[in-house]
Amino acid sequence: MSSRKRVKLTESQAACIYFGEEINEINERECHRIISNYRGSRLVYTEDPQEPQVMSICRINCRPITYQYYLPAFSMVAQEQQEFGLPSVASATENESSLVTVTMKTEGQLQSSSEYKLANHAQILQFLNDVFLPFNPYNDALYEEQYLSTSDIRSVVAKHVIDTKSIPGDFPNWCTRKNAAFLEVKSNLARDSGNQKRIRKRRLYTLLSRYHATIVQSITETLIKHQRQIQAMKDSGIIIVGYARKSKTPEKDCDRVRLLQEMTLKLQSRSLADRIYVSPRTSSDELLRSRDMPRPQSLLDALNNVNGTTQDLFELLATTTSKICLVAIDFAGLSTNENDIYELIKYANSYL
Repeated sequence: MSSRKRVKLTESQAACIYFGEEINEINERECHRIISNYRGSRLVYTEDPQEPQVMSICRINCRPITYQYYLPAFSMVAQEQQEFGLPSVASATENESSLVTVTMKTEGQLQSSSEYKLANHAQILQFLNDVFLPFNPYNDALYEEQYLSTSDIRSVVAKHVIDTKSIPGDFPNWCTRKNAAFLEVKSNLARDSGNQKRIRKRRLYTLLSRYHATIVQSITETLIKHQRQIQAMKDSGIIIVGYARKSKTPEKDCDRVRLLQEMTLKLQSRSLADRIYVSPRTSSDELLRSRDMPRPQSLLDALNNVNGTTQDLFELLATTTSKICLVAIDFAGLSTNENDIYELIKYANSYL
């Protein structure tokens, strides 16, 4: 995702954009009031927050991964807390470092966004890229300019993880390997506050701390929403088919099997796959129809809970009478050949 598309907006700011009005306090209040009168609808976006759209809640619930909510405006948080009898926003923010607790109704209960925690490296990276921007978003209502060291950034992350052990041990080098967005800004030596030591810091635009818990909630709920959507498909009779591919890299067969097994386990646990097919040694641009020939039987025998290769997948498509949802790991997991994917879809449709 482009760094620019990670800029956050409040729902009231998005309402101004939706109506083509200048973003200011008066317009935000009025535009948000109008949007609020659209019963059964919410203001959402798909990829770029600067392209808001009004969508029915029913449609949002059907596509929970596609449609994203905006951050609540500070005044909206106050209204929600008053409605649910929670402490006022003023009292919640007497300490600058404290978080505003945003609440939501979940299955008839109130759930606090401060209860959510980052659980893995992927979630930590997303949090870094959402909170620490390497450019000026020109949105003082949500961001503040700060000079931060990598250690400062790690300290912020530490507040939102299940356990500090889940933070990569060599945090600076890990951020470099993962191309964390804040590294786009060159670091400069600066004097650390409180002592004479000079350390490297970057000028970053940081999302206000009161919104950090909301960002964590949004990140951690992604898997929940994904599985809810997958389960709805399964309940309607759709077969969830997982597909994992391993490139022609030089590792030993035992390592290849281990990595493939990890992928298949993720397809089962995260995407609730009913059947899983693998391509143990193929390139991402290799034609699907020609993969896994001859059959890599020794590798298949070493894998658990696998239903076959790409050729067996084609056999399933030719014989099943059920609809299929194909889930592949990462963008190159299925194929980087766009035309070949079209051919796969045409092949599947020819048997419907």
